[in-house]
Amino acid sequence: MPNGNVEALRRYHELLNETGAIAVEFLDPQVEMHMFEGSPISGPYRGHGGLHRWQADTFDVIDDWRLELDDVITGDDPDVMVAVTRFVGRMKHTDLPANFPLFVLVRFRDGRIASFEGFRERSEALEAAGLDHAT
Repeated sequence: MPNGNVEALRRYHELLNETGAIAVEFLDPQVEMHMFEGSPISGPYRGHGGLHRWQADTFDVIDDWRLELDDVITGDDPDVMVAVTRFVGRMKHTDLPANFPLFVLVRFRDGRIASFEGFRERSEALEAAGLDHAT
């Protein structure tokens, strides 16, 4: 059975990369963004305004950025998934290439993204999502 939430997440990423703007139509008004442990930027970020602050904080140091969605891992609950992502671009101050993998537990509520929770390790994200048996 197709998962409309997976398609919504893919479209959210496409629009973010195409326009550079947060596509709030895919987000619950109380959406939350929790950064991975040890993240150099603050958090959590809450609400649509919070995600705009997250975007500014995150991409302020990266030129020509993209947030690539490489894979989506799902289980029995269509409202819970792990997004396998990468921040790519060039670091502004050093001109070095950026390519940072990140695993994000994504939760949906009523057809909209309700939360993002970042992890540096795939296994940690899968465990937090209850998908540690997934491949």
